Amino acid sequence: MAQKTKLEEAIEHIRQAGIVRPRDLQRLGIPQDYLWRLHKEGLLDRLGHGIYAMPDSDLTEHHSLGEVCKRVPHGVVCLLSALRFHGLTTQNPFEVWIAIDPKAREPKLKPLQLRVVRFSGRALTEGVEESLIEGVTV
Repeated sequence: MAQKTKLEEAIEHIRQAGIVRPRDLQRLGIPQDYLWRLHKEGLLDRLGHGIYAMPDSDLTEHHSLGEVCKRVPHGVVCLLSALRFHGLTTQNPFEVWIAIDPKAREPKLKPLQLRVVRFSGRALTEGVEESLIEGVTV
């Protein structure tokens, strides 16, 4: 059986992961140049700064939550966004509500609209449920 090339490995990983950042591939020993090359060739979509996905990937109604959580890995979806995700409100917030630690740097994720709140201690960790959206843990 023929050994996979780095490009084939990158494509396979991106298909499995859904949304990837360059550091996700670097952990596998695949240089970030491969992302740029795949994007130039039209084999990969750039969703935002440092965020990539396959062009044929299915975007769900919760895509923005997955994208935010990929870019803010220690953030927690909260308040209106969490209520909407769990189907507990009919209100559809135009911002993604995310909680971060009080000492964390506030993320700037253009073009995504964020409402950042700061929780500390148990308020940030208690009762957090993890779900999978487009291959991203939310």
